[in-house]
Amino acid sequence: MGMVLIAYVILCVLLLLRQNSMIFLPPQSSYDKELEHLQFTKTEAGESIAMQVHVPEGAPAIVVYTHGNAVDIGQLSFRGKYFQGKGLGYCLLEYPGYGLSSGSPSERAAYESVDACVAFLAQHYPDLPIIFYGRSVGTGIAVYAAVKYECLGLVLESPMRSAQRVLLPIRIFPWDVFNNQARIKEIEVPVLFIHGELDRVIPISHGRTLAQLCPGTFKTCWLPNEDHNSILLIEKTVNQHLEEFFAHLSLAPVNATH
Repeated sequence: MGMVLIAYVILCVLLLLRQNSMIFLPPQSSYDKELEHLQFTKTEAGESIAMQVHVPEGAPAIVVYTHGNAVDIGQLSFRGKYFQGKGLGYCLLEYPGYGLSSGSPSERAAYESVDACVAFLAQHYPDLPIIFYGRSVGTGIAVYAAVKYECLGLVLESPMRSAQRVLLPIRIFPWDVFNNQARIKEIEVPVLFIHGELDRVIPISHGRTLAQLCPGTFKTCWLPNEDHNSILLIEKTVNQHLEEFFAHLSLAPVNATH
């Protein structure tokens, strides 16, 4: 028994030392300061955070998009164009250690980046409500933000129950990272879930569990032929669900893009 306990403690220490490098995989920056609509803001810790912010005249809301792993905002222009095509403003948020943002990636640093983003939007667009939209690891940041800040709604694409539960079906360590399963129970604003049934990175069981636990679940969009990286917003089924979701939030009419 003693040896098992010692092995468990050693495993915990090793995981604590390596968890950030296991969870966050920032690529080499795909953009420079010439990126269109690029803005910077500061976190409480003093890190410089990059954002791509575009709010067209008459936009009824701003979508704050928190991206998945191994990408940066320079690779997400198609996301911004989609939201813009719906008449919505958007903010594609970068994390510390990604793209042109300073610092190193961690759960706390990611939360501080969305805190700084919300403060920036409140200063520059005080009358516009926010919709949080998270994908993959970014769902942990979006769920955190939807619990902490007032928002119109939340979209979760390929969400995880938590980082630890992506590797194991149950928690075996005394802490967890991006614990969506605990926080989702506090969200009462409308939530749209999108998940591919062929997802092998974050199995759809994660999305199904979260949708069942969430008081605000508006609709689920389970995609039988899609995996983790093949979901397209312009795909007819996904686009239709998003349009229904935006309409439910009582936004101004959106332009369909099929």
